[in-house]
Amino acid sequence: MEPIAGKIRVHAGLHKCLTNYSKKLYMRLCEQDRSAAKTFKHFHHKLDLFYEECRQFDICSLSGNYIDLDRFDDIRVVRVIRDPRDLIVSGYYYHKRAAEPWCKTINPTEDHPAWKIVRGAVPANLPAGYSLTRYLNEASMEDGLQAEIEFRKYHYRSMMEWPERDPRVILFRYEDIIGREAWTYWKILSFFGFPFTTRYLGSRLAKRLSAKNKRSEVKHICDPSSGQWRKHFTPELTRIFNDRYGDILDRYGYNRE
Repeated sequence: MEPIAGKIRVHAGLHKCLTNYSKKLYMRLCEQDRSAAKTFKHFHHKLDLFYEECRQFDICSLSGNYIDLDRFDDIRVVRVIRDPRDLIVSGYYYHKRAAEPWCKTINPTEDHPAWKIVRGAVPANLPAGYSLTRYLNEASMEDGLQAEIEFRKYHYRSMMEWPERDPRVILFRYEDIIGREAWTYWKILSFFGFPFTTRYLGSRLAKRLSAKNKRSEVKHICDPSSGQWRKHFTPELTRIFNDRYGDILDRYGYNRE
């Protein structure tokens, strides 16, 4: 396979892990920058489309996928992760109110066009004739959170596929970004190799967008605090999660308790 040429700069995140915030920041940066970063596209979870079109953009973002780094001549990837248990809780409340159209898809399948955008696994106990949103609103919270654990299967798999150390990849944790947005995006844009003017503008935008989120009620965000899973996980949910995905917690330094 012929390598993908050009400088490819990618923000690789996860659903409910500052995706909307980062997308807004990169979009505004590319609208306002006059030096380097002028074009941006968010590919959602569409990995194949990303491989096809990434050369057309100065900055790309992609969620819930491992990227084959060796397919590129020159790639730098910023990864943003979050405690996977907090992803469960955040997703539960977000999907419960049908925050995105695919949540309302009745009888979804994994190859359904609406579901492909989020690359979610269909929970095994989703009844016939139900959408995910309807199920979450009618089921107990414990059953709903277990459905969210199942939904995340492919996202979690991608977290384990990435190399632990690679000079082409830099990792940031959600928990370390909150409250340090300006510094974080200065570091991100520096790693991407953008000049001072782009880094400075991106840092100012990160601070401005963060302050705006704190001043107003942003419906996209349920609870950005860390460790919220402790309030909602039953002992049984904790056991189920640790049995299936405890290796993710170990790898990324999240305490199992």
